[in-house]
Amino acid sequence: MIKYKLKKININIDSCGKAGYASRIGIKSAVNNIELGEIEICNTSIFFGDFLYFDDLIKYLGGKNKSVYLASHTHFSISTVSESKSKLGITDNFELSKISNDFQNSMQVEGELNSYDYYEMDVNIPVYRRLEINIPLINRGVCFPLPNLKKNIDKKIRVFAFKNNDSIEFILIHHANHPVTGVDEINMSSDYVGILRNAVSKKFKNSNVFFMLGAAGDVRPNLTSKRFRWLPNNFILNKKFCPSNTVKLRELVLDSYSNLDELKLIKSGRVQKINFEKEEIKLNGPGSFSFILDKMKFNDVEFQFWPFEVSNLYQIELNEKFPNISKLIVSCSGNVFGYLPYKSQIHYGGYEVHRSRDFFSLKAEIYYE
Repeated sequence: MIKYKLKKININIDSCGKAGYASRIGIKSAVNNIELGEIEICNTSIFFGDFLYFDDLIKYLGGKNKSVYLASHTHFSISTVSESKSKLGITDNFELSKISNDFQNSMQVEGELNSYDYYEMDVNIPVYRRLEINIPLINRGVCFPLPNLKKNIDKKIRVFAFKNNDSIEFILIHHANHPVTGVDEINMSSDYVGILRNAVSKKFKNSNVFFMLGAAGDVRPNLTSKRFRWLPNNFILNKKFCPSNTVKLRELVLDSYSNLDELKLIKSGRVQKINFEKEEIKLNGPGSFSFILDKMKFNDVEFQFWPFEVSNLYQIELNEKFPNISKLIVSCSGNVFGYLPYKSQIHYGGYEVHRSRDFFSLKAEIYYE
């Protein structure tokens, strides 16, 4: 048996700095379904939070040596970003202290696990991938990007139900899609993440559900429309993105992440041990540097906790290289450095390669191979 402890809270505060899109539109300060949670297992604490990044909240939570901090990256949430990322939001340190105190004083649950069930399904929602095309203005991200309707994207919702014999103890969700839909027009919220969490909780009759964001750096929900009705559908410039925050998109997101009828059991297994490892990673490109990558391994599953918004192409590559092993990228871990584009995307430029670096301390292009 593997012992664990867990706790989680719904954040309920009157006011706080706002991150991402919430700092640029007229969202009120009320909070809707924003959670902070922790699973302590095998001498390591995994924190889960509905924030753009964890950043400054880490020091309020204690900054334990053996800890991993996984942000859902919702853009309509409370700001916890560090001063170095001030362009992304305004952080109220008093409120961070209050959140931390509420969390530390919350009730902790203890239990044991010895097995897991793994489920998956493809999400029924359009997702964005920037079209890679040799048009300079688009390459440099000056113009709005064109949708890439043919490029393969990992669209799976993955659900890991950890069990003690037949009883579910807690559930991990892994999914890659930017939480930027604005499903709640009025309040700060966890976006589709909360909708999906609630749906999983209802389906499995267990409230201990935690979310991990996959390789969603260049994947986000959107709708497209024809630019010119008189041009053929397959004309490369004849598709455009609709406004991201639309009623139609919100309805589609709500339906897609609430309906889990297609979620199928793929495999089950005994879990005898869970290992946490660290690996030094050397990035490539003009802005090259090294960092420590945390990993969580059990059976044939490996979660890789990347301190970047990682291109979905890296997950596609792992799926192809290791068809019989689940090597899953988790984005936005700890203090996030910025976007991590795929090598082929460097040539085409765009927001993920160039413009996004203005919000971080990245001086030049980076990639990993």
